[in-house]
Amino acid sequence: MLTFASHAPYLPWIKLTITLCDHQKWIDIGVSFQKNENYRMEGVYVLFPFAMDRPSFRLETANAIFEAGKEQLPDTCNDWYSIQHAAAISDGHNSVLWATREAPLIQIGGFHTGEWNRELKLSRGHIYSWLMNNLYFTNFKAAQGGPFRFDFRITPRTGEVTNSEITRWGDTFGNPPFTYMAGSAPGTYEWIEVNSEHVIVDYVRCGIDNQNALILRLRETAGKAGAVTVTWKRPGRIRVAHTDFLEQRSRIAAAGDDRSFQINLNAYEQLTIEVLIEEN
Repeated sequence: MLTFASHAPYLPWIKLTITLCDHQKWIDIGVSFQKNENYRMEGVYVLFPFAMDRPSFRLETANAIFEAGKEQLPDTCNDWYSIQHAAAISDGHNSVLWATREAPLIQIGGFHTGEWNRELKLSRGHIYSWLMNNLYFTNFKAAQGGPFRFDFRITPRTGEVTNSEITRWGDTFGNPPFTYMAGSAPGTYEWIEVNSEHVIVDYVRCGIDNQNALILRLRETAGKAGAVTVTWKRPGRIRVAHTDFLEQRSRIAAAGDDRSFQINLNAYEQLTIEVLIEEN
């Protein structure tokens, strides 16, 4: 881990940490600082200057991936983008996957503040992650102060990356893992498995009415309809049933053998299932 300390106007202290992993091909970047309130026009951003000429950017938005400047409606905003957690930058030969946990507002290719571009101008593979600013006149605080921390993760790839890879990259970093109590002896512990590279678990939580039930939302990310197998890895047996987002629909049992269940999803479908655990 590398740590750098600095300061700037209205930022009494800034700490940047860069973490390299022994067994994972990615770099974690943490930015912490103390911010003093300031009512004059200002902004705080982190620049990621990836060395790519004539790049394309694919961004994760509300449960979808789109190519900036091409797969968006005419005259929609090209100066700023609000993303979910992930972006991919590619020049056709190499790519970079980039993820943010707390800072969804970005500019791409360069500074575009106040340009009101009708077409996206991309000459460099830069991402400007805006941590805060007071350039907007509604729905934002006029001054921002206090201690803050922002986290990012990047990794290089050879060739292009798929939409499913972008989604998984953002969701894996942007959402803390769900924990389940297990033994304390050293080892590997698993409790549930979904056997598909393009179906992800959007969230896991306890049931609304039945706190003993687990609610999982599955999402297909590659536009490929098909069946996935949900396998219980803990002791005991489970029952799986289809329900809806609010758990109000009558339960429809999923086909299975008390340990593994087949779940059919359409292309890009989101599906909510209820898991009832029958411990030994």
